[in-house]
Amino acid sequence: MDYTLTDHARKRCVRRGIKESWIREMKLEFDPTADAAYFEISSTPVERTEEIEPGINADYDTEGHLISIEVLSVSKRKLSEHLE
Repeated sequence: MDYTLTDHARKRCVRRGIKESWIREMKLEFDPTADAAYFEISSTPVERTEEIEPGINADYDTEGHLISIEVLSVSKRKLSEHLE
């Protein structure tokens, strides 16, 4: 499944100073079979990937900018206390 940002979310990003070109590139994918989510901020080529915590991987470009995040075992994760 692919998701796009709503108009409300897009406006919030613009207010926070996120470049319009980046907003157009952002996408969120969820694969229920793999139980994985992938949030792509930019389609820039990946230079390196780091596991930032077990089951959460972050991709960075050649300049060290975060370009995507992959979350594995989504259904088994506990919500953060401030999100509950």
